[in-house]
Amino acid sequence: MARRAIQISAGGEHSMALLDDGSVRCWGSNTVGESTVPAFPAGRRVTQISAGGNHSMVFGNHSMVLLDDGSVTCWGSNIFRQSTVPAFPAGRRVTQISAGGLHSMALLDDGSVTCWGRNTYGESSVPAFPAGRRVTQISAGGNHSMALLDDGSVICWGSDDYGKRTVPAFPAGRRVTQISAGGNHSMALLDDGSVTCWGLNRSRQSTVPAFPAGRRVTQISAGKSHSIALLDDGSVRCWGLNDDGRSTVPVFPAGRVVTQISAGNRHGMALLDDGSVTCWGDNSFEQSTVPNFIAPIAAAPAPTPLVEDTPAYREALAGRLTCPICLERERNTVLNCGHLFCAEDTTAIRAAPNPKCPLCQTPITSAQRIFYGGYRQKYLKYKAKYLELKNNL
Repeated sequence: MARRAIQISAGGEHSMALLDDGSVRCWGSNTVGESTVPAFPAGRRVTQISAGGNHSMVFGNHSMVLLDDGSVTCWGSNIFRQSTVPAFPAGRRVTQISAGGLHSMALLDDGSVTCWGRNTYGESSVPAFPAGRRVTQISAGGNHSMALLDDGSVICWGSDDYGKRTVPAFPAGRRVTQISAGGNHSMALLDDGSVTCWGLNRSRQSTVPAFPAGRRVTQISAGKSHSIALLDDGSVRCWGLNDDGRSTVPVFPAGRVVTQISAGNRHGMALLDDGSVTCWGDNSFEQSTVPNFIAPIAAAPAPTPLVEDTPAYREALAGRLTCPICLERERNTVLNCGHLFCAEDTTAIRAAPNPKCPLCQTPITSAQRIFYGGYRQKYLKYKAKYLELKNNL
């Protein structure tokens, strides 16, 4: 039986969809298990999803869901314990979640906020809010956090690089109705349907375009270097970096309107009114290749996470990156079983009939590049940072 998606969320290099039966589907990168959906407690249904990602495949991405009993489940990267859900105050329920770069946020039913995960920039240190005010919405960015208060004001904390934490003055008499924190910029939707952006503008992701006359924006979403807006006629506008097509809105099926949008690291997502999903932009990890939503789907074997205290990660950090087959080239491709090989040998492995991992004999269903191009430089950078942090623990 085909299922309809009712909610979407775009992460660093993966995508999530909540289906109408309460189940969750993830696709794209699964390097640290971020796309391997765990089993939820019996009888519980998911009510909200949030895909995080710090824009570096070294530390990886994580995923969050909110269940109908107000509890939270996280999986994927846990290098800064962003997937280790803390204990909330007794009697409190979580009403909203948001997964950021390397931290996570939860809004509780008393209007308070809890953050956990990385706090290098203060992104997980919740500030004191004005007396008598309650938080009504939260959004976690790359290394900053945002909260919308019940009087329509906005509070930001964490990194203030490029001024992304410095909330601008909004037009007199206007209230903010939605917020969205991106990689290095912030967005706010006002009650007149206008949009304000601030922070990094190198790719013009904070330069709001002119919308068609008479149209109002009803939803916003900030990505790493691009921004998305949903208009009241169901159309979509994107702006910012477009090197991989992330800001080029695709043509949707005739007669269909978009009901929800989500901006990831380098891709965009749209939920249509028939429950289908469209993705565009980068597809290096197949995060923009929407699967068929058919229940049930057999769970794929969980990969060996590239996180602390796993052999693969320790080998990577130690620089032992030689492919175990050719013993020459860098192992830069991870199979769904978690073993790493060079790209050339991975191609040969997958070309065989009924391909299996030569090390563990797991059937091969996917392969993902993890240290290609700019990621190699990021690996070297974060390797040093990781060792520094680990030595200081």
